[in-house]
Amino acid sequence: MNRSFSILSFTAVAAVLSTALILPACVSPPPAASNHDGDALVERPEPTANSVVLVAHGMACPKCVSNADLQLMKLDGVRAVAIDMKHGFITVEVDPDHRPTRDDYARAIDAAGLTLVSVHEAAGGAATP
Repeated sequence: MNRSFSILSFTAVAAVLSTALILPACVSPPPAASNHDGDALVERPEPTANSVVLVAHGMACPKCVSNADLQLMKLDGVRAVAIDMKHGFITVEVDPDHRPTRDDYARAIDAAGLTLVSVHEAAGGAATP
């Protein structure tokens, strides 16, 4: 009976410790506008005529990045996606003749389990509302 209790105790402790290590894995980083690398403020990538830069919160693990990439690539007009997980920046290369809307981006980011903070586009290349 004493041996059964020890195995049961070990199993319970192992479960608690593994949960404590797994749950914090997808905690959202601080807002991208206030992220720092050392002492230098990290600048958001600049959008071009054929790209859009999204700022999203909630990317803290490779699975988050994969989910965002998969959801954005499903949008008509998206050619490529590059994600900076550390700072929450997502650069989306788009077809200039068939650009997704801000609502399209919001739905894709929401479906990935993230929060869309902002959409940045080059002047004259704005997504339709």
